[in-house]
Amino acid sequence: MVNKLCISMIFQIEAKSEKSKENMKNKIKKQLENILDKPNLFLEYDKESNSFAYMEKDIKESFDEKAIFLLKTLQHFGYAYVVTGNLEDNHFDICTSKTNMSGVCFIQGQLFYEN
Repeated sequence: MVNKLCISMIFQIEAKSEKSKENMKNKIKKQLENILDKPNLFLEYDKESNSFAYMEKDIKESFDEKAIFLLKTLQHFGYAYVVTGNLEDNHFDICTSKTNMSGVCFIQGQLFYEN
C-alpha cells in the first residue's frame, strides 16, 4: 500500500453574511488559481470554523518539493508564518501570523502522508 501525499491550505475568514462569504471565496479562489496556475479549482467551506479549504491528494512530487511549494504559496498570502510538526515524520503544519489579504484572518497549510 502506497501512502498518498496530501496538501491543504485553510483560509479562515471574517465574513458573516452569505454574500460576504461568497465574495471571499471568489477572492481566495482567484488568487489560488493565479498562484497555482490551475483554473476551476474547488474550495470547500467549513461552517463550524468559517473557513475555506483547498486540498490536493496523491501528489506526484516529493515531500521536500511540495513543502517548498507550500511555503512559497502561503508566503504570497501572508507576511510571516510559523512551522510546526516533525519533518522526520513527514507531517507538518504552517500557520501565518498575519495575512495581507483583507477579510482573511488566518491561513494554515498542512502537508502529510495519508494511508
